Amino acid sequence: MTQTNEQRIEELGKNTRQLENSIRIGTILSIDTERKTVRVSWSDGNQSGDMKVLQNGTGWLPDVGEKVVSIHKTSGDGWVLGSLS
Repeated sequence: MTQTNEQRIEELGKNTRQLENSIRIGTILSIDTERKTVRVSWSDGNQSGDMKVLQNGTGWLPDVGEKVVSIHKTSGDGWVLGSLS
């Protein structure tokens, strides 16, 4: 099935919105050092569930109150990529 230009533009807009909602900046609310997970709060008032923190072999975890960048799959799973501090 061939898409029209209008359908392509609509699909591109949908994909752009999904990507914009996938990468977010938030603030660390809590840390579970044993599981190496954190919970994040965003400016819209929403909060994450437990999110894994990408590790580079150092065991680094962000501090409560620290600004971080996170990425999310549409399933809701997410990871903290790093700190903005």
